[in-house]
Amino acid sequence: MHKAILLIVLLFAAILAAACTGYPSTIPATQTPVSPTPVPTPSFSLVPEPTDVIPAVYSVSVQVTKNTIATDPSITVTFRGGQGLAFVETMQAVVIRSDGKEVSGSVDTPQIGSEIVLPGTTRTDRVMVYVTIDNGVRYKVIDQDMPFQPINPTR
Repeated sequence: MHKAILLIVLLFAAILAAACTGYPSTIPATQTPVSPTPVPTPSFSLVPEPTDVIPAVYSVSVQVTKNTIATDPSITVTFRGGQGLAFVETMQAVVIRSDGKEVSGSVDTPQIGSEIVLPGTTRTDRVMVYVTIDNGVRYKVIDQDMPFQPINPTR
């Protein structure tokens, strides 16, 4: 009886060993590995971040306003000058809209009153303004939320 059980166990072990040493016949030789589809991540953030500290000699003033008319909720960035006026080569504005779209514009050698007008939404958008000075250094001077505030809000 013990011999029969031992024979069955040995036979079963031999079958398992034979199954493990065979070559797979279902994988084609030209199979290429398939990478998983990446999970999409948002490429934008509506959360403002800190701005750069600009040396006093390069300091400038920039004003950002949002139109209060719902059919044209544009965002206007106005260069107001400052001690660093003579050093500024470009001013760039980037708007990350609440609908996920990003729009930008720039003006070379801005003067007092130079404007960039970009389309916004009737919700809260994020506005970032950068100035590049003549030595090539780029500073973020504004990073803020711009909520839409209609002229006649409903109560």
